[in-house]
Amino acid sequence: MDKSILLPILLFLIVTPVAQPSGLPQSSMAARTTQTVPASAAGFQTQLDAAVDAYRAGDLANGRRFLEQFRLSNSAQWFAEHLGSERSGQLTQRYDRIFSNFENSLEKSILDVLRNGGANLVTSLEEGREKVPTPMAPNAVPSGVTAIKMPSLYYCQFSIKLDGRENVSWGDAFTYEDRAFRFVGFGSPPFWVWKDGTEGRAPEGGSFIRPAVLISTVKQVYPANARLRGIHGVVTVHFWINEKGQVDNVTVINGDPSLTQAAIDAVRQYRFNPATMGGISIPSDSSASLEFAPDVLTSFRNWPWLVMALYLAAVAVLCVFYLYRSRKRKSQIPQN
Repeated sequence: MDKSILLPILLFLIVTPVAQPSGLPQSSMAARTTQTVPASAAGFQTQLDAAVDAYRAGDLANGRRFLEQFRLSNSAQWFAEHLGSERSGQLTQRYDRIFSNFENSLEKSILDVLRNGGANLVTSLEEGREKVPTPMAPNAVPSGVTAIKMPSLYYCQFSIKLDGRENVSWGDAFTYEDRAFRFVGFGSPPFWVWKDGTEGRAPEGGSFIRPAVLISTVKQVYPANARLRGIHGVVTVHFWINEKGQVDNVTVINGDPSLTQAAIDAVRQYRFNPATMGGISIPSDSSASLEFAPDVLTSFRNWPWLVMALYLAAVAVLCVFYLYRSRKRKSQIPQN
């Protein structure tokens, strides 16, 4: 073969890159590229959905990689630019700690949502602010730190819907940097407005709440006085279930006063498997409606006209029967 033809062919083969094998899972290929989304509510949902879809496919590694894209890509430089170089080192250390908490909690929340067929994770995005909110959380202490270059801030409310009803909701602060949303704090303001250690935390086991489950009840005792007086009806009560599954703080919503204490006494003896958030028992509230219905004899005693009517009807039936028997006997007597 002519060397003038062979040399260009060899050079082409050397410099041409090897094609990506088509058999590589699509999610693995997607995770190699930093995701970019528009600065909008739809963009935020798209960024979150990428992680959710990876977890749904059982790809835990890439689910984690997509969550990692909520991290400030160069936090030390970003804090130096927006809050001053003298604070950059300390803020970077704090940020690494709280982002790890955010990432772990959100991952567990997503996995819990996916394990429950009727659950769904939705988001709502709005403009955020650096201002310290009022009222503040009980343990929160303002730091007095403000940005020297104000970033674009957003507040996202996460909500888990279970069978169409809200299971739990919470909110976090984000900024938009390098064409993606980046986590910057728990709640509406960014974490630097709070002193170190008072910026809040996300539940370690995730935010998904499993409702309390009733495991035993006690039949309500019909008050004798109310029974004799013909008082009946339904009593509805609201109550709290503590971390041990016991009932606390029973309050009456409606019902006859003669029946309410009996309803309270019964509900206080109910027992539950307590509600849990991320596997940890938490207090929860519920309600119950208890019916007090009189028996038949009690109803008769309290409706004398009905008793009299039944008595007269019985007498009339007996009279008719007696007359019928008398005539039948007379018809059977032989005639002389």
